Amino acid sequence: MTKNFIKVYDNVIPHSYCDDMIKKFELSKKDWVYKSVPQGEAKLGYKELPLSKNQDLWKNEIDYLTNVFVERIKDYQSQFSKFCWPDRYQLEFFKMKKYDANDIDEFGFHVDVSAKENLSRLLAFFLYLSDNEEGKTEFPYQDTITDCRKGSIVFFPPMWPWLHRGTKPIKEPKYFLGSYLRYVE
Repeated sequence: MTKNFIKVYDNVIPHSYCDDMIKKFELSKKDWVYKSVPQGEAKLGYKELPLSKNQDLWKNEIDYLTNVFVERIKDYQSQFSKFCWPDRYQLEFFKMKKYDANDIDEFGFHVDVSAKENLSRLLAFFLYLSDNEEGKTEFPYQDTITDCRKGSIVFFPPMWPWLHRGTKPIKEPKYFLGSYLRYVE
C-alpha cells in the first residue's frame, strides 16, 4: 500500500541505463530549455529537456520508459477501488531535468497543479537518474521524504495537499525524468 498516496519503486531502471540517459542528455545541450523560477529573494535555475523536442532521437527511450511507467501505473492503480480511478487517461511528454550541485537554492514548496493549463493532471512521477546525498523530494504534510536514488521512481498526486519541494543537491548534479498522468475527456 502507498503511504499517503506516495509510492516509491526502487531499482526499476538499471543504473547503466540511467547513466546512458544522462550522457545523452549532456550531448543534447542545444535542445535544453533554461528555466528560472522565483523562490523568494532568489531564483532557482535548472536545465530541462523535453524529449518531445526531438522524438526521433529519443524514440527508444520514450518507448522503453513508457512501458516502465505504464507497468508501475497499473500497480499503483491496483491499490485503489475502480471508482477512484478514471476510465481514460494519458501520459504527458517526458521531461529530463538537471539541477547543478551547490549553485542553486532549493526548489521551494509547490504543487504541480496550479493553473488552467495543468488542471487535468492526476498523478505525478519522477524517475531519479542519479544518486545524490541530498536532492530529495520532501512532502511536509505527508511527513514523507524520498531519497534521490538512481533507478527509482516516486509516484504522488500533483495537487494540494501534496505540497513538495526538491532539496538542494550537493556534490553531484541531480538528474531526473518526470511526467504526469492526465485525465482525458
